Amino acid sequence: MALVAAVLMTGCGSGGDKKSADEQSASTPPGTSGDSAATGPAGHYDGVYGARSDDGMIGMTIAQGKAVVYADNGKRACMGTVDEKDRPAKITLKCADGDTERTAGTVDRSDGKTLVVSWGAGRTDTFTKSGDPMPLPSPKKLGG
Repeated sequence: MALVAAVLMTGCGSGGDKKSADEQSASTPPGTSGDSAATGPAGHYDGVYGARSDDGMIGMTIAQGKAVVYADNGKRACMGTVDEKDRPAKITLKCADGDTERTAGTVDRSDGKTLVVSWGAGRTDTFTKSGDPMPLPSPKKLGG
């Protein structure tokens, strides 16, 4: 629970991007995915992030290809992976409570400070980086 609190408290800046997909793509230069890290090294997205959404604060930590997202004001925990080899990068998560709202994400934009993720369920979240990640536990250690 301390990790949940740490993630939520360290990275809850601006976010909750409510732009439509058309508005998002309008701000992306033609011929690109909007992912400025398209040629960046693996681990480019590593960090602790926070966002605000209509369902509360969202915390996300990415470290060495693993990702953890806490949503619904910390009541929902989802773990999985970040595949930076794909362009745009893909985030694949599984939530402990079975929720699927933020389980399949695509990184629309990344500039080292902000990470915009479109989720398969139709949400788009704008995360603000607040720090460097701590090593994440194995899903087996969390019962996943």
